[in-house]
Amino acid sequence: MQNKPTIKLRLARLTNTALLSFSNALVTNMTGNAFYATPNPSLATIQADITAFAAKVTAWGSVGNRGSHQIHVELLAARATLMLD
Repeated sequence: MQNKPTIKLRLARLTNTALLSFSNALVTNMTGNAFYATPNPSLATIQADITAFAAKVTAWGSVGNRGSHQIHVELLAARATLMLD
């Protein structure tokens, strides 16, 4: 019996900006693709997660102008949700 290959994307190593770019490219490339007619979770769910994560990234701010601890906690939660979907 052969072992199935495992694909490691190493999403945890990506910066927030890189994760947003990767996620948007993923949705763009899967939209209308016949090989992914009914993905699970749906593209609408993934897009909603991307939108929520992007809002948290914006709220967290840039280096030197960060938001509150609560916003950081929310950012990490949105990132985890996006990576799990």
